[in-house]
Amino acid sequence: MTFFKYAPLLIFLFFILSACGGQSLRIKSYAPVPELGVKISGTIVKPDGEGPFPAVVFLHSCAGRASNDYEWANRLKNWGYVTYLLDSFGGRGVSNVCSSGKVTTLERALDAHAAKVQLGALSFVDRDRIGVMGYSHGGRTVLDAVSYNLVEYSLPEEARDPFKAAISLYPYCHTSIDTNTHTMILIGDKDDWTPSSACEMNRPAAHDQGQEIVVKVYPGAYHKFDDMSKISPKITSSGHYLAYNRSAMQDAVPRVKAFFDKHLR
Repeated sequence: MTFFKYAPLLIFLFFILSACGGQSLRIKSYAPVPELGVKISGTIVKPDGEGPFPAVVFLHSCAGRASNDYEWANRLKNWGYVTYLLDSFGGRGVSNVCSSGKVTTLERALDAHAAKVQLGALSFVDRDRIGVMGYSHGGRTVLDAVSYNLVEYSLPEEARDPFKAAISLYPYCHTSIDTNTHTMILIGDKDDWTPSSACEMNRPAAHDQGQEIVVKVYPGAYHKFDDMSKISPKITSSGHYLAYNRSAMQDAVPRVKAFFDKHLR
């Protein structure tokens, strides 16, 4: 019965993935005990040609991979970027952590760095031009992944090159980070799950001169403002509003492209 319940979504994702031209890649995470060495998987979506291309590690929400992930991957592909859609849940035997802490953003940040190293070893990826992007739980994971302390003190030597650019959509900004990565946060002022005020108060700090730090707040936008499956603000999850916002996306899409083009090209 479970298969039939989710069959329409699986079919939808299959066609999106087919259109994007995805291929699977398994990696071993840097996550600590008890998950040390856990193997996780993901999907690579790449432009046509041999490259080498700049690349982006993409991090899903607390609900796991969704159609919205593939829409961003398709945009990035059209802009000339390889995207690695990392699945931090499947290899750990979970599907959703929206109401639990079974997989933390720190563990997922260590996943992202393992993915960065594996991507950099591929012939069609330029290892010196790898960024990271994610939303909601994945957005907070982005901030953890570009924390100077994590990069310098929690990673093996081969993984200590920081991401070159980071984009975080509506993350939980409960603490500030010190970063040596160009970082941009996009969030709505109506977000009642991850408040924009926290991101303005806990704006990432540049560890060294030269890092670009951007916090863009969209008036009238709720959580998941980039997800076209969330057309109405009447949609709720865990008691919070989710809603696509066309006006915010008209600004966000070219802004994301411009930021990555500036720092990964």
